[in-house]
Amino acid sequence: VSGTGPPPPSRFSLGDSPSYYEITTTATYAGPITVCFTYDPAEFTDVNNLLLLHYENDQWVDATTSNDTATHIICGQVNSLWPFGVAELVNLPPTVSAGGPYSVNVGGTVVVTASGSDPEGGPLTFAWDLNNDGVFETSGATASFSALGLDGWSTHTIQVRVTDVGGLSAINQTIVTVLNLAPPIGFTVLQNFDYDTTGAYPYGGLMQGTD
Repeated sequence: VSGTGPPPPSRFSLGDSPSYYEITTTATYAGPITVCFTYDPAEFTDVNNLLLLHYENDQWVDATTSNDTATHIICGQVNSLWPFGVAELVNLPPTVSAGGPYSVNVGGTVVVTASGSDPEGGPLTFAWDLNNDGVFETSGATASFSALGLDGWSTHTIQVRVTDVGGLSAINQTIVTVLNLAPPIGFTVLQNFDYDTTGAYPYGGLMQGTD
């Protein structure tokens, strides 16, 4: 066992205290050989993501045939006894975009849509916080934002969270602008007006406005 050796491939970790294994023997052999190593689970984040890597032809290859997470024994099949490493596939966090910015008429609704990706290509779970209170109460990549009861010409922050199968999350924010629709105003003249000589004050009459 050695603490030095070829660096592992990107996204792989040899544990908190990297160890390299090399087997030597005076026996003659031919064909594939099954090798097994015991590992310390405390060295890794998730033993379910362990692989037995074998260094051959100046590169690491996956030689894993089994990984007993109860007994902490991992096995592989190889054709040579060059260096081995028990490596963990590191789970990288996903990315997410909340889309937008969005706009909606006062009292209306608008559909907001998020997009996300996972470096490992795994499934993602989306949840929205539509009132920016830190609680992601609405599940799904799409959600409906309601402007009912909100003032016009106001902006509101919303955010979406995405989570991968390994429990890593990412959050992104965007803005929803609530538009204030100008109400149509009509005037109905119920009686003619008489003005003084300045034209500033009506002596009589009634004008009614409606919206």
